[in-house]
Amino acid sequence: MVENDDDFNFFERTSTFQDFYQSWRKRVKNQDVDTETIKKEMNRVNPVFIPRNHKIEQVIEAGLRGDFSLFHEMNEVLEKPYEEQEELSSYKLAPRPEEVVQATFCGT
Repeated sequence: MVENDDDFNFFERTSTFQDFYQSWRKRVKNQDVDTETIKKEMNRVNPVFIPRNHKIEQVIEAGLRGDFSLFHEMNEVLEKPYEEQEELSSYKLAPRPEEVVQATFCGT
């Protein structure tokens, strides 16, 4: 069973989330599995790092200026998407309001 809500503090507590979360907690409680096993299984199939639109936009903008360092850095982090890479932890973060990408294009 999930004993600690701290793992879910990065979600906005909307009514939709609350409905999902309560249902999920009930489901977990009815399983004969400990929290660590659940976390391990979830981490096995859910990557830590994904190519987020705001990061891709930063890579493209830097590349257009002739700076490909962010491109190489993003490639490095995405080579091991299921592994924690503390030095590249900014790639896990959702965009700040000013970083939200308003339009994306096929292939990004």
